[in-house]
Amino acid sequence: MRTVFSKFSLVLFGLLAMPSFAADMPDPEQFILDRADAILERIDSKREAIRADQAVANRIVEEELLPHIDVDYISRLVLGKHWRSASDAEREQFVAAFKGFLLRSYAQGLAEFTRDKFKVLPLRGEANPKRTIIQLEIYREQGAPVPVAFTLRWTGEEWLVYDVIIEGISYVRNYRTDFNTEIEQKGLGSVIERLQGETIDAGLSDGSDSKAEG
Repeated sequence: MRTVFSKFSLVLFGLLAMPSFAADMPDPEQFILDRADAILERIDSKREAIRADQAVANRIVEEELLPHIDVDYISRLVLGKHWRSASDAEREQFVAAFKGFLLRSYAQGLAEFTRDKFKVLPLRGEANPKRTIIQLEIYREQGAPVPVAFTLRWTGEEWLVYDVIIEGISYVRNYRTDFNTEIEQKGLGSVIERLQGETIDAGLSDGSDSKAEG
């Protein structure tokens, strides 16, 4: 069963800006479309190689997707109070482990991703540099389209994704709850060790409900 992120993220985890600042921001909807086109162009040129060698898929995700995901910011959000109490070394280890976790998860099923699997919906209202949500529909072979939303923030130089919401489930919130429980019971080192060998264990089978798991 393919992971939710491997299907959805390839379509690829505040206050209103002043008008002059907003005018300098690129269209966030176009940002998502451009990222999806760049990834799909790479997939189309190497689809058989991706099927034969997972390292090819990993390289595409590392080069085309991860630079546009705010891994540092997501790490702070999902760790919450534990980020503040962690040492610099623990923070670096967590960010590295979480980045690898995302890379492996996104790379799963990459060869099967095509342009007809998703639709980016028009942005509602004005883009907000602190928090802008771009909504999509993801199409399965059976069943109704799945609503997915990417949450972005403007860094002053570029848009970065910092959350994915699937059928109302925020992955930042989901993993913050999961990690908090494990850290309280076993310590931050346990979470880091687990992430180093895991992928996101959640997916959609055709015609079934989606489920987020930690």
